[in-house]
Amino acid sequence: MLHRLEPSIPFIFEQLAAKTLIPEVESILGRKVDKKEDMYEIILSYFQTVYSPYAIVTSMFNSRHIERNQQAIQETKISKEQFHSFENLLLLKKIL
Repeated sequence: MLHRLEPSIPFIFEQLAAKTLIPEVESILGRKVDKKEDMYEIILSYFQTVYSPYAIVTSMFNSRHIERNQQAIQETKISKEQFHSFENLLLLKKIL
């Protein structure tokens, strides 16, 4: 059986930025997105929705990373409708 590796959060973020898709993400979310702060939380929230109820293991290099990841998981950043639109964008643009 062939297992497909899922793209990492940095890879997805880099692809969204490289393909100038941040405005589309902002349109989906209905708000401005701080590329350095919000994208990791949004993508982590996306993965949380995809893999629920399974655990997500993230790399954390310092206490700020731990705090941000815990906050991202505790707070839903995207609605179900936004999730589907975001996923469609990732699939359409061949990021996933």
